[in-house]
Amino acid sequence: MPQQLSPLAVRQTAFALAGLPAGIKPMLATPSFEPFDSPKWIFEPLRGGLRAIAYFDHGTMRLQIGEDGRLAEAFPEITDGLTEAVTIDGVVLDGELVARDRLGMPNVALVLERLKPGNRRRSRAPLTFHVWDILYHGYRPVLEKPLAKRKELLLGAVRATEAVQPTLTRETDGVALYEAAVALGMEGVVAKHRESLYVPGRRSRHWVAIRERRSADAVIAGYTMASGRGQKGFESLLLGVYQGKRLRYAGSVSGGFDKASRDELSALLPQLQSDSCPFGRAPRIGKLLYWCKPQAVAHVLFGELNDRGEFIFPKFSGLRRDLQASDCTMPMERATGARRRG
Repeated sequence: MPQQLSPLAVRQTAFALAGLPAGIKPMLATPSFEPFDSPKWIFEPLRGGLRAIAYFDHGTMRLQIGEDGRLAEAFPEITDGLTEAVTIDGVVLDGELVARDRLGMPNVALVLERLKPGNRRRSRAPLTFHVWDILYHGYRPVLEKPLAKRKELLLGAVRATEAVQPTLTRETDGVALYEAAVALGMEGVVAKHRESLYVPGRRSRHWVAIRERRSADAVIAGYTMASGRGQKGFESLLLGVYQGKRLRYAGSVSGGFDKASRDELSALLPQLQSDSCPFGRAPRIGKLLYWCKPQAVAHVLFGELNDRGEFIFPKFSGLRRDLQASDCTMPMERATGARRRG
């Protein structure tokens, strides 16, 4: 007579037969610039790497980069390291791929180089996969378990190796971790509520990415119009910085406008309106937009620059009446850090 399996064993076998899903999009954090302390939150360093989802399915490791679901084969030491580090089959992990330069500072450009054809052999920067979260454990989804419980499962499913490290976690002391992370050249910290669930592809207020505040001056080169029902007026400003004599696109800003600044800009923008694009190469915006004569200057706060030199998480701070457009050079040259104390 065949041995009867327990209900738990039957469920586990069913999960294993179903396998793991593909193309899970990483959960996103709400950007902020203000570190804080709280016993209800868990704090982790943001090292300045590339987000990745790892799948260990029937003994095979796959690595998915970013939000577009692209599978990467450019990091064999990481997939090999994960195969060594993961202790059970049927696991999905969320983490950050981090490369360090010759001075030991995190540098995301070194990770991105590995994704370019022909660059894999030339890039020798050491890589580490810092594991943040676990989404599947033994083929069972754990996304709806509280973060504190997922952390327990993660520590039991992944052991530290040279290439793979469960991320450093601190409870309560968010400000101290933030200050330490920034001092070491990292982006900042991510604060996660202890009871937060994992919601793939969604930006949640239960996760807060607290990055070092930086500021820069940029030319207002255009604007988009609000398109939602009941909305009117401008939605975002298109920004530019000068690289030599050429105005280069530096991203757009849609936050930080209070009533006074919105009224001021609503009166100014039509006066600047132009039929021609001020950039050497027009960016792809995909919305109704108007170009502007490159005359007005905006001061913006931002978290970081992407690999194209565009602002990430910018916030409008005000108009710079004291500056000329030609004063706005590349943001990496003019950007200033503003350290804060919690």
